[in-house]
Amino acid sequence: MKYNNLENDDSDIHNNNNNNESEGDSLIELEEINLEGNNNNDINNNNNINNNNDSLDYENNKGSKKKNNKKYVILNEEEDINDKKVENGENETSSFTYGHDNEFKDLPLPKKGFGGLKSLEENANFLSSMTYLWADKFVLYCFKNILQLDEIWELASYDKSSYLFDIMDKNWQNELKNSKKPNFMKAAFKSFGKHFALSWVHFGLNVISQFIGPIFLKKIVSFVIQYRENPGSVDPNLGYYYALILFVNSMLGSIFLYQSNMITSRTGNRLKSLIVLYVYKKSLKLTNSSRSKKSNGEIVNLMSNDAQRLLELFQMVNTLIFAVPMIIVSMILLYDCVGWPSFVALLVMGISLPYSLNRGSQLSIYRRKLVGFTDQRIKVVNEMFQAIKTIKLYAWEDYFSQKMMSKRGEEIKFLTQFVRFRYSLIVVVQSIPTIISIFMFTVYYLVNSKLPADKIFAAVAYLNIIRVPFTFLPYGYNIYIQFKVSIERVVNFLNMDEINQGDDKNNEINVNVCDQQKQQQTDIGIYMDNTTFSWAIKPQTNPPPPRTTPSNDKSSPSGNNSNNEKKEVQVSFSLKNTSCQVKEKGSLLMVIGPVGSGKSSFCQALLGEMELENNGSLRVVGSIAYVSQSAWIMNASLKDNILFGKEYNKERYEMVLNCCALLPDLALFPQGDLIEIGERGINLSGGQKQRVAIARAVYSDSDIYILDDILSAVDAHVGKHLFYNCIKGILKEKIVVLATNQLNYCPYSTQTLILKTGGEVEQYDTFENIISTINSAYGNSSLFSELLKQYAHMAGDSDKDSDEIVDDEMIKSKENNNDLYDGKLTTIEEREEGSVSFKHYMYYVTAGGGFLFLIALLGYCIDTSTSTFTNWWLSNWSSKHTSTGINNNNSSSSNSISSSSSYIIDSLSSLNINEDGDIENAGEFLGVFIAIGVLTVLLIIVRTIVFFEYSIRATTEIHKRLFWSILRAPMWFFDTVPLGRILNRFTRDTDIVDMLLTNSLNQFLNFSTNCIAILVIISIATPWLLLPMTPIIILFYFIQYFYRRTSIQIQRIESITRSPIFSHFAETLNGVITLRAFRKMGENVLKNQALLDDNNKCYLTLQAMNQWLGLRLSVLGNLITLLSCIFITVDRSSIAIASVGLSISYTLSLTTNLNKATQQLAELETKMNSIERISYYTENVPQEPDQIIESNRPPMGWPSLTNSNHTPPIIFENVVMSYRQGLPAVLKGISFEIKAGEKIGICGRTGSGKSSLLLALFRIVELSSGRIIIDGLDISKIGLKDLRSQLAIIPQEPVMFTGTLRSNLDSLSEHTDSELWDVLKEIQLYEHVKKVSVADEGLDLRVNDNWSQGQKQLIGLGRALLKKPKILVCDEATASVDSLSDELIQRIIREKFKDAIILTIAHRLNTIVESDRIMVLDSGSIVEFNKPSILAQNENSLFNWLIDETGTQNSQYLRSLIKH
Repeated sequence: MKYNNLENDDSDIHNNNNNNESEGDSLIELEEINLEGNNNNDINNNNNINNNNDSLDYENNKGSKKKNNKKYVILNEEEDINDKKVENGENETSSFTYGHDNEFKDLPLPKKGFGGLKSLEENANFLSSMTYLWADKFVLYCFKNILQLDEIWELASYDKSSYLFDIMDKNWQNELKNSKKPNFMKAAFKSFGKHFALSWVHFGLNVISQFIGPIFLKKIVSFVIQYRENPGSVDPNLGYYYALILFVNSMLGSIFLYQSNMITSRTGNRLKSLIVLYVYKKSLKLTNSSRSKKSNGEIVNLMSNDAQRLLELFQMVNTLIFAVPMIIVSMILLYDCVGWPSFVALLVMGISLPYSLNRGSQLSIYRRKLVGFTDQRIKVVNEMFQAIKTIKLYAWEDYFSQKMMSKRGEEIKFLTQFVRFRYSLIVVVQSIPTIISIFMFTVYYLVNSKLPADKIFAAVAYLNIIRVPFTFLPYGYNIYIQFKVSIERVVNFLNMDEINQGDDKNNEINVNVCDQQKQQQTDIGIYMDNTTFSWAIKPQTNPPPPRTTPSNDKSSPSGNNSNNEKKEVQVSFSLKNTSCQVKEKGSLLMVIGPVGSGKSSFCQALLGEMELENNGSLRVVGSIAYVSQSAWIMNASLKDNILFGKEYNKERYEMVLNCCALLPDLALFPQGDLIEIGERGINLSGGQKQRVAIARAVYSDSDIYILDDILSAVDAHVGKHLFYNCIKGILKEKIVVLATNQLNYCPYSTQTLILKTGGEVEQYDTFENIISTINSAYGNSSLFSELLKQYAHMAGDSDKDSDEIVDDEMIKSKENNNDLYDGKLTTIEEREEGSVSFKHYMYYVTAGGGFLFLIALLGYCIDTSTSTFTNWWLSNWSSKHTSTGINNNNSSSSNSISSSSSYIIDSLSSLNINEDGDIENAGEFLGVFIAIGVLTVLLIIVRTIVFFEYSIRATTEIHKRLFWSILRAPMWFFDTVPLGRILNRFTRDTDIVDMLLTNSLNQFLNFSTNCIAILVIISIATPWLLLPMTPIIILFYFIQYFYRRTSIQIQRIESITRSPIFSHFAETLNGVITLRAFRKMGENVLKNQALLDDNNKCYLTLQAMNQWLGLRLSVLGNLITLLSCIFITVDRSSIAIASVGLSISYTLSLTTNLNKATQQLAELETKMNSIERISYYTENVPQEPDQIIESNRPPMGWPSLTNSNHTPPIIFENVVMSYRQGLPAVLKGISFEIKAGEKIGICGRTGSGKSSLLLALFRIVELSSGRIIIDGLDISKIGLKDLRSQLAIIPQEPVMFTGTLRSNLDSLSEHTDSELWDVLKEIQLYEHVKKVSVADEGLDLRVNDNWSQGQKQLIGLGRALLKKPKILVCDEATASVDSLSDELIQRIIREKFKDAIILTIAHRLNTIVESDRIMVLDSGSIVEFNKPSILAQNENSLFNWLIDETGTQNSQYLRSLIKH
């Protein structure tokens, strides 16, 4: 359907696609597909909407059904879009489009790549599955194309999150029922243990193949020795047989290994997914008291870092499981080779075991502490960036940066200790094989006086096998410790109390309801019987001593009570002894009362959100729709926000848009109801957000409507429209509960509930009876009740204009969404192409100090060289004993290697051998062997310490850069980048840099230097092997190049698909009450599963590619082994025995080292993706101007508001402002002056530029042209902190941060306790604080989310009172308070800021009618600016019309307030 404005002529619609009639995909989706190359059709949808800000004509409003003669017509829905092309000059119709009228669901979209196909892995045959042949085409496709998410095949059915949850939940529920201490891993093993056990079979076969290799190594060496001694005694082809057996054995081992790896990766991902699913589902059910124990940041941490620990553990779980068996078997075979000296190895390992266990236990302790500090840091980050606008307005960046750095400093302190414990363990474990080698061979030589080559090289091979589990043990144990801590945290979270909201299927909420009541209370309605509800129960703490003088301590307020002891408990707020019954259709229960009386609490009590404290009962029968005081908006299209998962009904949808006054807004949105609403509704005004939330509730067609102060965010005439057309119109047959401060609507209620401060019921009756009671009370009623008298006769007020579509908020909010000409607000997450750039590696290297990294790198090279030289020296030592017997028979051939290696071996191994075959200088050989071993151990210690200390410096610096870059980003960055995307950098990406990147880099350097050393040794020992190795190495390069092109693309997509999970989760946590009320938990769980499936699709594909690569590299490595054995057999009569042992032993380890090096390179590259993502934010995010400009700081006492030139203190000169370059102006050449002490009221329709004016004053947005002068200074020339710190604001959406009441009032610790108490008395919160404080907490009362909006706004006023500014801005400062509180606030402002300049924006005109002058804005320009008395006398003025729209009686009251 189209609504066309018949007067505008600036629209061109070019759409070359057929208009399909089915519901479905939006234009936004099609545009995204086209951009990503997923649609070969040319989709051109250029909606050039005339988005001017011409307001509707208020002059002709009375009695008119048209505004500014604009007519809204409905085009025939069946008309083809192609037939509705509008050419310039041909038609004077501009249009906007509903999403349901452009139906493209059936439009054939050709799939690219493997998109839409069933899982190739799931449908592969046995051979293809075992060898990963099914992945060949995908690797080739990724090499040729830039991969997109929808080009990857569908997730396998056995990997879908719904399938996993169904299996796991049965066992987990049994565990919860049958176990006092539920074990999550036990339930997981019951669910997936059989599949996981299959990996043990594969890995066990791989381990067997590893032990077979040294056996045939020994046989090949023996074969060469026997052949040299007596050529006729052995089959000359025996070497070829051994070579073939070694190759087949290695290939089978490789196949089994990569099958095992894929199974363990899949199992780890399954458990990670289950934790995400369970944490998400649990977060939807937590009670309020449980929620108070866990911040959003802590819960997000469970889903990111803790769940990730499972993946990391399962990547090496089989190595850990088989580590001890491998060591035992190796020791048995080692004993078979060298006899009892092998017990020396056992002794050394036994001595090191207690140390390793001790270090491991310490790691567990430090990991638990570290996770706690990580939670606190993420909590601060989440809180900061959710309230970043408030922080910038208050110039609190430095304070919060100190708070953040304090948390990060504590985290780094424990991270440093954790890393040092870890690398001390690594040093010991990595040194053990070398120490074992030194002691064992020394003892063997001292006992036997010889070193037989066949036994020694077999022993070296077994030691190499032991080295692998020993190398991975510290990493594995470290991961296990982290895993154990993470599982404990997850299980503790899953065991937290859940809310019980009754029967979802029957749409009932039952709290302490007996069966008899259920039988009696069957009608749709609300039945509340003598209930006392409370919010979270909080622990009592010992408060710190009071502050008598201003403190210079800038530490985090949340840390003030970190060590306080918990004592007794007390309820923070109670809604006492409340009873009501509402069951008649058309009932309207109005809940009223002063600030802090519990109006919002009453609404949430009806939803089952509060905890019952007595024996009362609550029963709500019927479906519920809920609108919160602060509207919750999804990051989705406007249409999706309204439908909220319900089926589209054209007639009802249009009716809802009309009654909620959204039609004019849609007329100016470029894509109509398909317009994307940003995160938290960032691109809508407060009124628009509220009306979208109301529309969602109305469209739901529920039985009961609970509306929490929904009229406070809109202007009076819009509120009037909503009340008559919505509450008394479309909802007239429904049960409605309306909590409000708009007392003028009370006469229309069927029942009225008056609450008084403290949550007690003052009166509950019909409005007429309450008025009668008040009239007969003779002064005994409360001030609030007395206030109702003036509204006693308002029921007869005319509502003749209530059916008009009001125009106050028809223009979209220019303060936030002028950049939406294409309908898109949220930017697509950045993604680089190709391999990780070298500059990102250098970014990491230089962050921790390039010199330190160079030293560590040099240490790795020297360490590997000395370790290799140790084995080479050992081989030559042993060869001299073997060569004595051979030399007697064939002296001419003992050193006949005709290569450069012959010269090297001969020159370094010249020994004097006597007639008995003994080595005369054996002591020198022994001494050199021990010296080299000791040097190797020392190098391991030095390079490990240097490397890990460097890593700590690097991660500290990188996090600091990231934090400061985002903190200094302009406000539009936060408007277009979802919070989940930012949190992803501070959670998962930071965790990778902190904990995982170092390990990956360490492992890569280890294995890569080993590979280089192995190739050098093989080249020296068997130089002819270089000929076939050259093409093998070239092939190796191309295979890994193809793989890396694939892996890095998948990794980037995996990282990108992770962000929506966090964004959706954060969105859910913010709107959990709304989701519960609408019974939408199940739908959001499904959405969470869908997002998780997208992420898992990428992760499992990446793991399959890892196995694909590993197997193919194994083939190449095994070919080298085969060729090495073949060349040795060919050259068996002349090759040195030392070369035989070295060549084969090292080629046997080449496959493992080559695979590990390549996989670690790929792993390192995927981890470097986090550096890539972080560096993008540190280097490419635009920055605000400097906080302080030293060369141009304001003078002391600025602004003085008086100067010698007698110029006005505030001057706007032709101010033009756009939110970003290239966007239309939201302020259009505004010029005005404000005199000292003047009180200016600012009004105008939403989108007229009111808030934009204030943003310009605070430089939240920089001007396009013009200038603003305050006290003679151009504010664009001074630092932001110097400017903002001298201004004060009471914002429309007040924020209270985690911490104490003291820290929220006086964040910079500039005032004494007595000053703070005085302010609390002035803002009428003194008694409330005293009442809810435990053991005289007072100012150190811990604040939480249970403070009402009105109380939060009073805290905002308190901040301004403490600051004593000379310029104060009030942005809807009283929107959420009752009339009495409004009057109180206005009185305080007049008294305390009588000499200050005050700029006040307000929906309630009584807030500004007493101002010195009124500024009326429209479409970014000033249309009226004069004294209110003059404007009110002008019948044609917009201000006069706004007064009339408040109603007859209220308009008379407003005019009586105007000063003449």
